[in-house]
Amino acid sequence: GKANAVISPVAVAEQPKYVMENLAKMFRLKDGYAPPTRYLGTTIKKWHLIGDEEPRHWGHSSEEYVKQAIANVEAELEKHGRRLCGRFSTPMTANYRPELDYSAHLTDGGINYYMELIGILRWIVELGRLDIMINVSLLSSYSMQPRQGHLDQLFHIFGYLKRNKRATIVFDES
Repeated sequence: GKANAVISPVAVAEQPKYVMENLAKMFRLKDGYAPPTRYLGTTIKKWHLIGDEEPRHWGHSSEEYVKQAIANVEAELEKHGRRLCGRFSTPMTANYRPELDYSAHLTDGGINYYMELIGILRWIVELGRLDIMINVSLLSSYSMQPRQGHLDQLFHIFGYLKRNKRATIVFDES
């Protein structure tokens, strides 16, 4: 028989209606089918490019996830009397060399926070923000013994994202 719970599945497939119809045979679904609007932290919508008679592309944006991540970082910095600068035009400070950073090592709590921020930034990269990929990867390699300077560079990346939070990747559905 059918399950008692009402579920709202998302089908990302070449033939989503076929997938949904088969799921409806096993589960009680909410009424109707609709194009997706959110998926794994991204906002999804049909995209219209110049020359298209009608929207035939899909775009996904990590903007909402990035905004929330920035708000969380700003709230944490505020607890320590610091602010996140949003004027950065590059993901890291020019000429910064993390291997030459001799600032103080972070404490255990600082290391945990550093690793949390790395995880958030790595997910933002997975959501399509390729502009920070190299910087996040580079700073990830210092997760075992991060220094204060490395943490400050993570804040710099968040400051860059604060200034440059809007980015969308557009896919051709064909």
